Amino acid sequence: MNKDTEQKVIAHLQRYRDVCGRITVLSKYNVGAGITINRLSEDDELQQLHAQLRGKPSYMYLSMREQDLVNATTANMERYPAGTRSQLHEVARTHSTDPLEESRIRKVERSIKRVLEARMGQSEGYDGVLDLLGELQDLMAERDNTDVVFDEMRKHNSNLVDLLKLRFVDGRQIDDIVAILNVTVPTYVRWRRKGIKEFAKISMI
Repeated sequence: MNKDTEQKVIAHLQRYRDVCGRITVLSKYNVGAGITINRLSEDDELQQLHAQLRGKPSYMYLSMREQDLVNATTANMERYPAGTRSQLHEVARTHSTDPLEESRIRKVERSIKRVLEARMGQSEGYDGVLDLLGELQDLMAERDNTDVVFDEMRKHNSNLVDLLKLRFVDGRQIDDIVAILNVTVPTYVRWRRKGIKEFAKISMI
């Protein structure tokens, strides 16, 4: 294994450490109404979000005019996705040849943005909250990809995973690691080399 590959693996593991830290911070970020970014990520249903914010189902607080707007919009949509971001994206890309219907669709798009922004009460506004939510989801996907590599490595030798995490994720010193794993320094050196090689092979770095 060449030095370049070794440095790429080390950089990847340190990036994993930073990603996990950023996920922790973002997960606890409060967007208002006692709802965290993590909660939005896990519970990404528009109707459920409405219910959380208003304490009752949407049909109980939408006026007849608002319900008419929603019905007109969904009638023109090719599909009705489940996630909030996907729903709003679909509304934004939906168009009608009927000027009145098109106006209704745009009103729904603006209304959803205003409602969410007002309910969340954040200076970032609707777009800012979605940016944070998107960042969290992207980071979680990146973390999960690395976790898959760790899981595959554990099937053959869990000690290698423990060593890599202790050294490059937790930042522990060699003396601490050999004591924790109950191995000698030469064994540590051998496992470190093998662990990096296995990680590079499985992750195709």
